[in-house]
Amino acid sequence: MTTDLVDGNSQQCSGSFQDHPEWQDGDFDLVSSDGWRFKISSDLLFESSPSTPPSHLFTDPVIERKHVIARYLQLLVHKSVGDDAFMRRQAGSLLDRILLTEYTHLIRFLNKWGCDDPMQVSNAMLRLGVSLIGASVNRTLDPLDIFILGAEMDEKNVCATAIAAGCFADRVYDPKTGEYREVIWGVKQLPDRFMQLCAPAYLEAAIRAIREYWKARGTTGDRKLPLDFLQDRFCLGLESPRDQD
Repeated sequence: MTTDLVDGNSQQCSGSFQDHPEWQDGDFDLVSSDGWRFKISSDLLFESSPSTPPSHLFTDPVIERKHVIARYLQLLVHKSVGDDAFMRRQAGSLLDRILLTEYTHLIRFLNKWGCDDPMQVSNAMLRLGVSLIGASVNRTLDPLDIFILGAEMDEKNVCATAIAAGCFADRVYDPKTGEYREVIWGVKQLPDRFMQLCAPAYLEAAIRAIREYWKARGTTGDRKLPLDFLQDRFCLGLESPRDQD
């Protein structure tokens, strides 16, 4: 069940808080569960709710902490995700485990507060998806992390874009052709971070797709099956899950 950010469970913020250095302008207070106050224009929040009390105090000790609220406001106000730690990373780099967890918490925060409602003028979840797809296409973030976050969002298109970008493959230089080609991993090559952090349904669909890819290669002898084949098998597996292969 989702909750209205500016209507449900609202309360007047009181007590001792630290003001966030980057969010000090606005008539609406958001206070994170670890005691950081963010000021923002109520007009921005009004896009997603007709009711705007003077403040909201978050209480969840995991998904409503300072860093999560800051990333949420970055999406809401700037239509992007923290560029210092996300969109301007070294091309193709992995997020560290802590940062990946923070973005997972952001997605859960957006789900909790109904920020994925397609009827909202300000759809923060959609903005996050667009940012992830852009990072995948531009290779500014490792596609494996994009797949993990797309799975957490339950956004098949984000994951499919990550597959097309080679999230389950190594780029290997072929001296005979002078070009790079993708070498698809086997299931045993899937990294621990993927096995541990990926949402179960998406993990199962990915594993099944990889197995079907290698089965098709063995049957047809085609050593150049495109990434599209893997992408299609993943999407079909997600739409028609099976208990067994």
